[in-house]
Amino acid sequence: MPTYKQSTRRDPGKLKLVEMMETVQGEGLFIGVPSIFVRTGMCNLACPGCDTVWDDWTSTWIEDVAFRVTKFKSNHVVFTGGEPTLWQDDLAALTQAIDLLRKEMVFTLETNGAVPLTNGHLIDRINLWSFSPKVGSLGHEEKFSDDVVLSNIRGTVGHNQIKYVLDPFIEPHVRRVFDFQKRVDEMSGLGGAMDMAVRLGSWEDRQPTRFHRLSDHAGVEIPIAVEDTRIFFQPYDRDCTVNTADRTVPGAPISIRNVPLNEHNYSKDLAALTKIVMERSDCRFRVLPQLHKLLLYR
Repeated sequence: MPTYKQSTRRDPGKLKLVEMMETVQGEGLFIGVPSIFVRTGMCNLACPGCDTVWDDWTSTWIEDVAFRVTKFKSNHVVFTGGEPTLWQDDLAALTQAIDLLRKEMVFTLETNGAVPLTNGHLIDRINLWSFSPKVGSLGHEEKFSDDVVLSNIRGTVGHNQIKYVLDPFIEPHVRRVFDFQKRVDEMSGLGGAMDMAVRLGSWEDRQPTRFHRLSDHAGVEIPIAVEDTRIFFQPYDRDCTVNTADRTVPGAPISIRNVPLNEHNYSKDLAALTKIVMERSDCRFRVLPQLHKLLLYR
């Protein structure tokens, strides 16, 4: 667990909020969908390749967070971090508060999967659990528990996806990712249920209609085209180092500074990763670069 300057103790009724913004989802099943990102503070890991600021937060009343969320136009909320599952009870309360203020909200939670999921309401209410197991190139950690994430994947079958961040030029990382995915495929006690979740079943068969429709500003329902596959590969961006928060102005919004971008390296990594996935996949996997990275490297 990283060290922090702020108190890490849970403050009942409040959420450790780093930032909130409305943009589009840049990856996964809902790529391109207008979304409200709610970033929580703290993480259970200290991945060397992390490109996110999560160590500077404000303890904010959950009711205030819910009110702010419902003032955005989008109705897809993404809980991200840091590691949001450190605050399962608070996020469960937040989803309930949001649901009271606005109906038909769709929730995604992005997680490394290494924290046991224990809040039943949160497990059921999150429409899409997005797991990013730290077994590839981004932040491989010895503290990461494969067994915990496998248990969490099992417990959310039918409303989850798996994302691997991978440098295709580091063979041990490639081997480690595919070995882990083999354990997912062969998960004890899961069998055909996982196969159905990622390969055969349609989104409509697994989820109520409202889970796969978002409303536009006029209230017209827009169906989201969702691929059956739920396992994604994403190139590790070696040119994007850890982001640095600009705290020169007290109370100012966090701004991010990155190293100069290198379009050639990202394109090269993307092509190499595509080749590896094609060689090792039976059409169940997709290579999906991050939308915001494509915009940065335009």
